[in-house]
Amino acid sequence: MILRSKCDLVVFTGGEPLLFKEYIELIAKTLQNRYFEIETNGTKKPIENDYVNIGYNVSPKLSGSDNPLEKRYLPQVLKLFDKKPNTIFKFVCCDDKDLKEVDSIVKKIKISKTKVYIMPEGMEWKKYRANALKLVDKVLERNYNLAVRFQILLWGKKKLK
Repeated sequence: MILRSKCDLVVFTGGEPLLFKEYIELIAKTLQNRYFEIETNGTKKPIENDYVNIGYNVSPKLSGSDNPLEKRYLPQVLKLFDKKPNTIFKFVCCDDKDLKEVDSIVKKIKISKTKVYIMPEGMEWKKYRANALKLVDKVLERNYNLAVRFQILLWGKKKLK
């Protein structure tokens, strides 16, 4: 059925999809002429083959995630992603401390600011809005992009049926 589908975009998300590169490559070979996006935390190397049209949404974990530094921040891997076309870097932030950490990563990896997206943290509307209001001016001052979570704005934490 998926072979007959007319969808042009296939998104791989979940825990860490790049743990399953061989399956992604198999699907990409099977579903030719589609655009593929991989949502990753940036700890596994990107797919080396350039025979498919792949974009990456790299969302490294920051120190507030409580993940150990050596497991969440691998500069050499982030540099590989930065060299790939159609890559953006999305950081979930709450405050100035998070933005300063993003600034440090952007500087060290030499990521173009046009590829940096800041998404305010929050699964509930009030918390999300409060974080967005704290961050918006500082994000714009840095020439980063602001990622808006419309589902939180519209429905909050509610699960849709």
